Amino acid sequence: MAHWICELCGEGFRREKNGRQSTNRFCSQRCYHDWRKAHGVTAGQFEKEHTPWNKGMDAVLPQAKLDQQRKAALAYHYRHRDSMLVQARRYYAEHLDEIRARARKWRQTERGRLVCQLKTARRTALKAGLLSTLTEAEWQRVVTHFGSCCAYCGADDIALAQDHVIALVNAGGYTADNIVPACKRCNSSKHNMALEDWASGRGAGFVLPDAVASVRAYLEIVGATS
Repeated sequence: MAHWICELCGEGFRREKNGRQSTNRFCSQRCYHDWRKAHGVTAGQFEKEHTPWNKGMDAVLPQAKLDQQRKAALAYHYRHRDSMLVQARRYYAEHLDEIRARARKWRQTERGRLVCQLKTARRTALKAGLLSTLTEAEWQRVVTHFGSCCAYCGADDIALAQDHVIALVNAGGYTADNIVPACKRCNSSKHNMALEDWASGRGAGFVLPDAVASVRAYLEIVGATS
């Protein structure tokens, strides 16, 4: 006896005992994939918007059950990793242009630009043999601390760069206690100069009077807690 009706093909079906058809909307994986393709919805978007257990799994299932499921998923991956790798390579070769187009589109988003910026700066610091530990979460905290404004001139509603207070050429690492948000003008003007020398010289015309003290105070707090 059918308990549910597939939204795509209209056929009746019973919910699987293993719970994989948790949304009770489609009779098979084929119908599920065909529906997503027709509506232009990614798997992640569908899971987030339509799958009830995905919204509050941690609150519904006990930690022991979650650990068991994760171990089972990991074990499955190791058992089938060779076939999964072959399948992934085949998919990449068949959809290369589509994958590259999606990647280019993602890099143009706000998050995509930030992730690329983090990776580039981290790679540069590592090449120079310096510490490279700044995370996306730490960067968001420093931006929030300075009110999403330039830490030097206070400019807002602009794209912010990650400025090394101590420049890379002067052995300044890519760390939370050496990076502050800066507008393009301040970042370019400061270049490799020491903060105090730049603020009293080249940047004197636009740097806020208390900017240096504010930046130093913040970096001392971060350095003490890191």
